[in-house]
Amino acid sequence: MHNSTSFKQDILRLRELFTRAPFLEFEAEKKVVLKRWLGELSTKQAKEVFSLSDLYTHFVKKSSGSSIYTPKTLVAELFNKTPWQLDQDILDCSGGTGNIARPFAQAGGKVTLMDTDETALAIAEMELEGVRVSCEDFLRARGQWDVIIGNPPWEGHKTMTLAQKEALRLQFPQIMGNKADLHFAFFAKAHELLKQEGVLSFFVARYWLEAESGQALREFILNHFTILYLHDWYGKRPFGAGVDPILIVLQKKVPKNNYPIPVRREDVGTFTINSTDLSGDSMKLLTKQELKLRRLIKKTGVMTLGEAGTFYQGIITGFDKAFIMTPREAKEHGIEQELLVNWIKSSDLRNLKDPLSNKLVIDKRLVYADIKAKEYKGFMAYIEQHRERLERRREVKKGVRQFYQLQWGRDRELFESKRIIFPYKAPASLFVTAEQLFHSADVYSYQTNLNNKWLCQLLNSPTYDRYIKTE
Repeated sequence: MHNSTSFKQDILRLRELFTRAPFLEFEAEKKVVLKRWLGELSTKQAKEVFSLSDLYTHFVKKSSGSSIYTPKTLVAELFNKTPWQLDQDILDCSGGTGNIARPFAQAGGKVTLMDTDETALAIAEMELEGVRVSCEDFLRARGQWDVIIGNPPWEGHKTMTLAQKEALRLQFPQIMGNKADLHFAFFAKAHELLKQEGVLSFFVARYWLEAESGQALREFILNHFTILYLHDWYGKRPFGAGVDPILIVLQKKVPKNNYPIPVRREDVGTFTINSTDLSGDSMKLLTKQELKLRRLIKKTGVMTLGEAGTFYQGIITGFDKAFIMTPREAKEHGIEQELLVNWIKSSDLRNLKDPLSNKLVIDKRLVYADIKAKEYKGFMAYIEQHRERLERRREVKKGVRQFYQLQWGRDRELFESKRIIFPYKAPASLFVTAEQLFHSADVYSYQTNLNNKWLCQLLNSPTYDRYIKTE
């Protein structure tokens, strides 16, 4: 936003008019404000603006990548899948401008919006008849509610401060482990604030259904809630953000030993699972056919990949700009040929049309700088220009690495050996044989005594692709 302070002043002025002045005067002033700020948006964005909340949504998206607003189609689904009654107290824990709470308020619900964004709440108060607003942090809130809805902040553990993490661990020790994201805490707080048999409906990132870091959250949900509905977008991203979401509807009620759960998965449609199919180890949502395939392969398989070989992570340079370059750039920098090795990233593998052809276009080189690199004068003269930046790396500060070394170079002989490589994340199986090839940490290596070519054919088959996605 060009001038966020001026916009907030406009909203506060409108709020004052809304509570004190005649309706016509407020509406006339609102049109002036909308017209004044539409010029801050692109032509396409301006066509999507019909209200102050629309305008503010675009401003927040423009100025902050961390705020994700929920599309209206998804709001409708949450509304339709959330059991509630007119006499119940409903709390939107991340209320904003009232986007998610809107259909509840329009249907006559007793809605309270809670948020730390005063401007957003002021807009919601003006646009949604009868809603109450509370400018406070949900994780510090008090009270009791029949229904809690929301789209909690999508903030990962990597962007949280150490002080934040420690405070949340103390407040929610059951859930907040070392790699717990902020929205984990929202489940624990919602359970605390819900009345018995109250309902919780959240849009959150889906990764915790399977990730190791989500085990505590999975166990908490399975032990403290009955799951009423799950919608997994399964790789599709309706929010337009770089995160895969789920809609989860829960009831604060001790679950039965075995009960049916209605599920929608974007790739296969709707189906029902049994609660016994979910566990602290994984809450991946699988069809009966997928469960049957998994059981069959586990029953008939002679050994696991882990038993047949060893997995290795790729290299972490600590500063790609200093160590990765084209052959031409390496020559211009005067770097000795003996230090240069072939280099790929996950995107190079994903561009392969046929995994079995192994026709990788390798146009980048890694300067494999271990402790012996100091013996190469050309390289040492070059790397000096990056010294200041490289010395800021954690391992260098600890004295584990010299400034000119790769952060985690692993074992060089591994990357020179015959093996199988595959991307850490990919929409489908992609296993490729490799030799004399170094790669980044978003690619993994697998070393085995089995025939690599035969094993790649097996792992890239449609049957194993389906099986791997069940694990």
